[in-house]
Amino acid sequence: MRRLSTRLPGLGNETGLIDLDSEAMQQAAEHDPEIADFVRRAKDFWPSYFAAAQEAGPDYYARGCGWVE
Repeated sequence: MRRLSTRLPGLGNETGLIDLDSEAMQQAAEHDPEIADFVRRAKDFWPSYFAAAQEAGPDYYARGCGWVE
């Protein structure tokens, strides 16, 4: 299974914290576009959040997630 969590440096350490600015994270981000995207979003999630909300449209809550029919 190809999971982002298995590729993040520091995830699963004794504190459960990751360092977005660590050398290992920066090197991983240079070689993996998904990690680079994760770091960008984790450092400043508001632009991504607002873009997704705008894409979802004004009736998002009325439509729901589609999990329940």
